[in-house]
Amino acid sequence: MAIAKLPIGIQDFGELITGGYVYVDKTEFIYKLITQGKYYFLSRPRRFGKSLLISTFEAVFLARRKLFKGLWIDDSDWTWQAHPVIRLDMSRINNRTVEMLEQGVISKLEAIAHAHRLELTGVTAADYLEDLIIKMAADNNVVVLIDEYDKPLVDQLDNDQNNIISYRNFLREFYSVLKSQDANIKFVFLTGVTKFSKVSVFSGLNNLHDLTMHDSSSTLLGYTRDELERYFEKDIALLAKSDNLTLSECYDKIKQWYNGYQFSRNGQQVFNPFSVLNLLDSKAYYSHWFVTGTPTFLVELIKKREFDLFNLERIEVSASSFESFEIENIPTLPLLYQSGYLTILEHDSQFDTYRLGYPNREVAQAFSESLIKYFATEPARTEGYLTQIYHNLDATPWNYDDFFELLERLLALIPYDLYLKEEKYYHSLFYIIFKLAGVRIGAEVHTQLGRVDCVIELKDKIILFEFKCNKTPTEAMKQIEENQYYQLFLDRNLPIYLVGINFNSHTRTLDGTLVKVLNVGKSSA
Repeated sequence: MAIAKLPIGIQDFGELITGGYVYVDKTEFIYKLITQGKYYFLSRPRRFGKSLLISTFEAVFLARRKLFKGLWIDDSDWTWQAHPVIRLDMSRINNRTVEMLEQGVISKLEAIAHAHRLELTGVTAADYLEDLIIKMAADNNVVVLIDEYDKPLVDQLDNDQNNIISYRNFLREFYSVLKSQDANIKFVFLTGVTKFSKVSVFSGLNNLHDLTMHDSSSTLLGYTRDELERYFEKDIALLAKSDNLTLSECYDKIKQWYNGYQFSRNGQQVFNPFSVLNLLDSKAYYSHWFVTGTPTFLVELIKKREFDLFNLERIEVSASSFESFEIENIPTLPLLYQSGYLTILEHDSQFDTYRLGYPNREVAQAFSESLIKYFATEPARTEGYLTQIYHNLDATPWNYDDFFELLERLLALIPYDLYLKEEKYYHSLFYIIFKLAGVRIGAEVHTQLGRVDCVIELKDKIILFEFKCNKTPTEAMKQIEENQYYQLFLDRNLPIYLVGINFNSHTRTLDGTLVKVLNVGKSSA
């Protein structure tokens, strides 16, 4: 069996099939959607296959059956009746101003009309869309496919309120045509990253079926473990060989790096398709998806709102947090979730709450590094200190005096406006520093008598940290000893370092540190 021809960057279904690229068959899902409903919306992160999905819908409704030979839908009872298709990609239209956006949309609609030998009339883009639907429906009911519906809005998030509202009003008027032309429409599918409310953008389109958090749609985009094994087995075997891993170990490593996206409370987790394809092509574990689009607007929002940016791995939110929101009032957490930087880790059915966190190593490492570098005054020096911290912690014996000095230097590169006076922020800051340094770390590890703020497990030692803010390191050490946090680790037969650290939020420095070494089998040393 030949190695799969990887469809990296291929978003056109026809090109993918005729070019011999591997296609992970999602046509059973597609069949269910086109036979069971009419108006759909799906929010997913960028580069998750939304454009390919739109293109596949287009090929189905244009009755290009030859492209689907051997796929699930080809053996179904689908009738393959051709319908005229209006397909728009809002990310490919100039939206520098509302006027440019409107003219760009009109030009796209006129191009579609020209391909069908139709002439359009109207004043606004909404007029042109309405006229196009009416005239195309003379042959058969129309299919409308809109990709990245929200791109014009997302691009304006750091602009002033009035400017944002003008874009919202344009899109509201434009999309409202879909409701008014219901009699002439066969099927509508819209995709995007964000999930703005129906009142905000889809005014009047109250029959839009939102698939975003449905269990049945959790694997519509992204790859499942079964799909990896079915479509990419040979490639993964080569990857395992190049890494000197067993096949099972290789799957586990891919899972650690690129799996973990869960889009509904009971949905199946999926792998990031873009990162998996690039991994199989390059044989390199890297932040393939993350580096294709720096989340500048998200970091700007975080900074502007003084959001707890160092506490993104242990967030609990109510179910209402996932409701669609108004463009004028965009909550930070849902935006991070919808953009793919956070995902659902677990759902508490009793209280209907969700725990959110980074989906995988790629996002945790790359996003944390992006935040640290963005806020640090000298990113290059920050990276250097992180490397030195790793080597310091890994060395035998551990030189904790040098460690505290390195930490002081690193903290000095983080500007004043990032610091807050609550102890929990310093816990999270330490956690991210250690994680970026590449050491194995646990935060708020539970023991019988309480929770250790931070645990670092190394090949020759274990380090327990207790952090205080505007108190004393003695108080931190007292808490460790009274609660006997070290009991959980005595069976490791390794030296256990007990470290109490106090932060001074006024001077933004380590205001005292205390270290004790606990030798296994003795009460203290």
